[in-house]
Amino acid sequence: MPVSKKFEMPLAYLGQMVRWKPHPENDDGAPALVTALGAHCLGLLVFYNSHVGGVPYDGVLHETDPKFDPAKYGDRGVWGYTEDQNDYITYAVLGRPAKGVSL
Repeated sequence: MPVSKKFEMPLAYLGQMVRWKPHPENDDGAPALVTALGAHCLGLLVFYNSHVGGVPYDGVLHETDPKFDPAKYGDRGVWGYTEDQNDYITYAVLGRPAKGVSL
């Protein structure tokens, strides 16, 4: 039986701007501020165009997390970051750009 690799949430930090989406397969989304860090999820303040101020969401999983189930987590949505942010985080952790990326 193959051993499945345990999912690890990508790195995030307090105050980071990320992209919130209602569903992993949905391209619509809104900018969000990371307000809390968990081992498997984030707390976010989501900035919708239709709201003044932000809307808080707790327990937001990453868009690639296999545990995401719309029936259970659908009202929280998912988070992800742009390729630019991904490259920056990789640089900060590795101390060098990711392969094929020039910063």
